[in-house]
Amino acid sequence: MIEKEQAVYLIRVDASANYYRYYSVRVDPDLFGRWSLIRQWGRLDYDGGAMRVDSFETEALALGKMGEIVGQKRRRGYFGGEVTG
Repeated sequence: MIEKEQAVYLIRVDASANYYRYYSVRVDPDLFGRWSLIRQWGRLDYDGGAMRVDSFETEALALGKMGEIVGQKRRRGYFGGEVTG
């Protein structure tokens, strides 16, 4: 198993624009020997939100995509830390 962050939870808050958002992304093995990249996002003050699951052949590919997504979100003003799995 690759020793790298397995889950990241990010938030972006701009009270003046009424913007309270979260974005979480994690990598988990599935039942078929593949790896799932699971993304969830929505408003911090709302119970709803959206979810997307993408499947990858290897853990390395899933973690690579996760790194790209986290980088994009941080460039857009999201902040937060990793939650290791």
